[in-house]
Amino acid sequence: MLKNVKNLVVVVLLAVSGIANAQITIKETPVEVGYSKTGTIKVISVELGGGQYRFLFKDRQYNYISDWKSFTVSNAQTLKDFGSILEQQLNTPKGTELRLDIDDTSILIMTRKMMGMTYLSVLVSSKSGPTGYFNIEKKNLDTLFKNI
Repeated sequence: MLKNVKNLVVVVLLAVSGIANAQITIKETPVEVGYSKTGTIKVISVELGGGQYRFLFKDRQYNYISDWKSFTVSNAQTLKDFGSILEQQLNTPKGTELRLDIDDTSILIMTRKMMGMTYLSVLVSSKSGPTGYFNIEKKNLDTLFKNI
């Protein structure tokens, strides 16, 4: 019986010392600063949190699954420059490709046209391998980058 009480006391002491040394950190909730919709469905979102921007997109690779991919941008100017590049790329001829790197992310932007409408297919890959892709039209750029 005394042995069981000793074991119980040791367990309680370990639990209390573990709780006393535990640190609680409060993480900042990201704030959405831009978005793009297709119809009523949000397909791209830009969030600011922890001093970094996170560009999230619904991977077009899957039609029936909501698979969100993302990449991180270190500052607002880089994100604004990315928006400017997308806008400029919409004015290039069909089939034009542009490759660029944003921090650790490689991006391939391809100009496409369907039924007279120009749009971009943006393929995103990281060092760990392919991530996914999204399509974007000129009308979607305004809501995506206006608050950055």
